[in-house]
Amino acid sequence: MDGRRLAWKVWRRTVAGGFAASVTAVYISILTAPVLLDVPAVTLYRLLVTWATPVFVVAMAVGLPLAHWIVGRASAWTGQSTPPSRAEIARLTAVPRRAAIVLSVLWVVGISILFVVLTRLAPIHWTWRSLVTSILAFTYCGVQGATIVYLLVERAVRPVVAGVLPSDSTTWPHTMGLTARMVLAWLLLGGAPAMLLAVNIYFLEPERRAVAGPPFLWGGIAIVVVGFAAIVIAGQTITKPLERIRRALKRVAGGDLDANLVTDEAGEIGLLQAGFNQMVEGLRERERLRDVFGRHVGAEVARRAMETEFGSGGERCIATAMFVDIIGSTGLAQRKDPEAVVAILNRFFDAVVRVVADEGGFVNKFQGDGALCLFGTPLPVDDHAARALRAARTLAGELAPMGDIAAAIGVSSGEVVAGNVGAADRYEFTVIGDAVNEAARLTELAKLSSTHVLVSERAIQAAGAENDGWEAGETIQLRGRAEPTTTYGLRP
Repeated sequence: MDGRRLAWKVWRRTVAGGFAASVTAVYISILTAPVLLDVPAVTLYRLLVTWATPVFVVAMAVGLPLAHWIVGRASAWTGQSTPPSRAEIARLTAVPRRAAIVLSVLWVVGISILFVVLTRLAPIHWTWRSLVTSILAFTYCGVQGATIVYLLVERAVRPVVAGVLPSDSTTWPHTMGLTARMVLAWLLLGGAPAMLLAVNIYFLEPERRAVAGPPFLWGGIAIVVVGFAAIVIAGQTITKPLERIRRALKRVAGGDLDANLVTDEAGEIGLLQAGFNQMVEGLRERERLRDVFGRHVGAEVARRAMETEFGSGGERCIATAMFVDIIGSTGLAQRKDPEAVVAILNRFFDAVVRVVADEGGFVNKFQGDGALCLFGTPLPVDDHAARALRAARTLAGELAPMGDIAAAIGVSSGEVVAGNVGAADRYEFTVIGDAVNEAARLTELAKLSSTHVLVSERAIQAAGAENDGWEAGETIQLRGRAEPTTTYGLRP
């Protein structure tokens, strides 16, 4: 819906609500006026028709432009291409309250005019009793009309507010709470009539008040006190659990998935509490799955798989591959028992994962006693070759003191195809290309070198300033490659 139609819809409903509330308040006032003012109904109705009609017409003539101004100011943002600001949202949520204020002011002015007219033209003998009861009764009618306006207009703007409220609830404008609305509804339906009854009884003649007064007077007071306490307690039984749910949701939004609510009733609130607990349990399960998934395929691959339609397929990119392989793993398995071998492998892979992660790389897969590490994919970086060389140098230094572990490292850069391979219902992220094959062959050759680290010339050229500390070695023909490879090793 465009901005003009939106503003017109809100204004139309605001005017309709104000008109309905005004007619209701006027109708009730006309019905009760002969009793309150002790004037013959025919005489009073003639005067009211003569004077109340133009007052009502003038009030509507003033109220319509005011309603148009309030709605227009609150919906001015609809003509913009940007979302409404916090102040504009506050003006939109204030439309019901301002419409009720406008009706209240018009009601006070209109009733005051009619009071003056009736005092001059009608045979009214004002007494303290008739004046107080009339003011209270007409005030009650005005408040009733203002409340009707508030509820109707609030319902009209609710769909608009729902579309613009930000996700951060701390920035929401303040509105009337649930308990306050319940108290207001009770006041109009039960509290105010009971108070009016008590006031009228108080102003009875002494002999009539002595007979009928005490029971009705104390009954009215009891209705007011007990009813107010009951409605506040009823409101608190709703708002308190909702507040606990809100605090728990805030904890979940902050990443605390241990939040849990006690389901303490079997009604709608209990269903909401149980639904919250089920939601959090689902989030915990999802977090466990993501953790396990990330440990198996890598955090970056897991993130991409969860955020996108990460199906099978691949894309060409420039990246650096680094193979790390334990030297003499067969003999290690023969010399030590399986538990010791597993412990050694865990120490080895812990160092590999930590060093590669520190350089922003990705351990793509563990292959028995070796690992394939990638730089530049799936997380693109410009200096992937430099990162790989730093990781190779650091890893060689960390593995050297481990006497029971010796590992060969091979590094190469170039164009690869990175993506998912496998079946439709099961696949894994991997890279395919000449750089990967060259790194694997260099790893085999590095087992025979003194430093156990060999890097291709392409990786050295792509590393920029990071190629310092490496020296050229032999140019050899690696198995499976059409062109010879110039190797580089760590300078002693």
